[in-house]
Amino acid sequence: MRQQNVDRMSTPYYQSITVRKAIDEVLQKNASMFANLGNTSTKKEKELAKLKERESLLNVRHLDPQTIDSLVLNGD
Repeated sequence: MRQQNVDRMSTPYYQSITVRKAIDEVLQKNASMFANLGNTSTKKEKELAKLKERESLLNVRHLDPQTIDSLVLNGD
């Protein structure tokens, strides 16, 4: 379920440089992981990448639950 009328600019991601850097680092690592998958990657490798992505996002969820929850829910 999507949250309605949420002011994203008030989340820690936008309010704290430290939080933003930590989350951006995870997002960059995740993007790199997916970029390294190719058309020869197996379905299992792609599923494993999705699991690792979700795990890494959940590991930083404590920094900004609202932002991370939106990424996890909209990730598929």
